[in-house]
Formats: sequence, structure tokens, C-alpha cells
Amino acid sequence: MLAFRPRKLNYELLGNSVPHLHWHLIPRYSDDPMRTVPVWENPNFVASLRQPPRSTAEELRETKLRVLEALQQVAASRIERVFNSEGPSRRG
Repeated sequence: MLAFRPRKLNYELLGNSVPHLHWHLIPRYSDDPMRTVPVWENPNFVASLRQPPRSTAEELRETKLRVLEALQQVAASRIERVFNSEGPSRRG
């Protein structure tokens, strides 16, 4: 959520006919016209899945960097939390 700043994040875990699991992570924004409806019921969203990606290589690179930066922030925060919870006597 850090990378895109949505109002909330929907997720769906699937494991259809092919033996594997995959996730759909869908950021939902405050200006979403159908924010109370699953994205699969939004005809515009479903139609967009059938279109080729509209992002340029540079836009994809920038998105990748935003996601990596957000993941690094989360990892650093968790490491700091674990380190701080050990207390000074256990760090030794």
C-alpha cells in the first residue's frame, strides 16, 4: 500500500484448474466509482483485462522502483521493531 497510496487494498487468492496459487492485489481509491463492488463486477475493469498493457517501459520501471522502495521500507521497519523489542541486555 505504501507504493500506490490507495484507500484500501482488495485481494483474491485463486488456485483454479492449474495446480498453483496466485494472488490478485487490487488497490482501491477514494474516487473509485464502484468502490463497494468487487472489481470483477465492474465491466470497465473486466474489459481492461482483455486489452494489452498501456504502460511504457519507463512507467513500468518507475512502478517497479516504487514497489521495491516500499518493500524495503517495510523490511527495515520490521527489522528495527525486532531489534528494539529484544532490549539492550539481549543484543550483546
